[in-house]
Amino acid sequence: MRRPMSGDEGFSIVHGTVVDGTGREPLPDARVDVVDGRIAWVGRAADRPDDDPSGPRRCIDATGRTVIPGLADCHVHLCHTLAKASEWGPPAGRWLSESEQVVNGVVQAQRALRAGLTTVRDLGCATTGVFAIARLTETGTVAGPRVLPAGRIICMTGGHGHRTGRECDGPVEAKKAAREQIKAGARWLKVAATGGARSPNEKLTSIQLDEEEMHAVVTEAEGAEMSVAAHAHASAGISAAVRAGVRTIEHGVFLTDEVIEQLVAAGVALVPTLSVYRRLVERGLAEGAEPYACAKSEEALEPHLDSVRRAVRGGVRVVFGTDAGGPYHQIGADNVLELEMMREAGMSPMQVLRAATGEAADVLGVGDETGTVEVGKAADLVALDGDPLVDVSAYGAVAFVVKGGRLHHVAEPMP
Repeated sequence: MRRPMSGDEGFSIVHGTVVDGTGREPLPDARVDVVDGRIAWVGRAADRPDDDPSGPRRCIDATGRTVIPGLADCHVHLCHTLAKASEWGPPAGRWLSESEQVVNGVVQAQRALRAGLTTVRDLGCATTGVFAIARLTETGTVAGPRVLPAGRIICMTGGHGHRTGRECDGPVEAKKAAREQIKAGARWLKVAATGGARSPNEKLTSIQLDEEEMHAVVTEAEGAEMSVAAHAHASAGISAAVRAGVRTIEHGVFLTDEVIEQLVAAGVALVPTLSVYRRLVERGLAEGAEPYACAKSEEALEPHLDSVRRAVRGGVRVVFGTDAGGPYHQIGADNVLELEMMREAGMSPMQVLRAATGEAADVLGVGDETGTVEVGKAADLVALDGDPLVDVSAYGAVAFVVKGGRLHHVAEPMP
């Protein structure tokens, strides 16, 4: 990746079609002015000619391209614990050391940015390294998206994520676990309400942290002006998490009509991560994932897609998240697959785009800063070779990325 250009220099992106992430109609032959890292002007190029003395001098021609807000992945794991054999040496799936996990996180952050992700929420890291990556990407020292880290997942003893999470039992311990993550630098917190695919000796439908324990975490999060995400597959666990006050449900494989109504009434968003189970089934064994994880993922495929279809019809706020980071599902690599599956679940092309930009940013609590192409917001932009409202594969054809006013060219492959 070439050295990013300083946002202070200012530049304009001209003659592309802007889809601004608000739901408004596309704006053809548009111009976006970037000054001091922020969007200074948006409109038709003809309405602000190049000789306007108040505009930036450098112009980037985006003819034939679609300019959209930077994508926001609401569920990633930058510092994944499993190794990819082609990168870290055999065997595939060996556990990375803590230092290797941090290096892997830096590489994943670079890949994320090249794939058009300018914001990610990291929902589980075994080390404190993710907090360092968040700081370094914020300052521009490391190329990568804006990172909103949750630290360690808060789970019951032996519960989902316990191998890399923070085990606790009872509301007092849950409160302490929450405070530890906040102290370390968390921007979100995450709890495990049910079992999951990649933890042994548990079913997807098992109920884990109870409502009182999760409410203790939510209370601590609210005191620190942040929110809580809940890993939750089973309807009873989802319902308990919503009653406890979480802001997002991760996965939501088994949704009943009653739980869908509860999500809508509480304004809780669903981050379905449809693609991770597909990739575990297709690639998991070859890349070192546990056989039981692949078997449980296959069990989840059909009911999960059905649940998301019904959630979409029922008016649940569904936003983009991949659960990427593992060797079978690397960050940025499967954006198109996730967005295709969201279309398969009944979302319109514009709903999908908003779910990955403006809606996602709003759910993550950064909607005032990013997520739409509007004056005053951070210049987080992606130029695509194609029209994502016509062909979802256009999300995979990233020409260049602007994050916080810094222009990153992606034509050159990473080593």
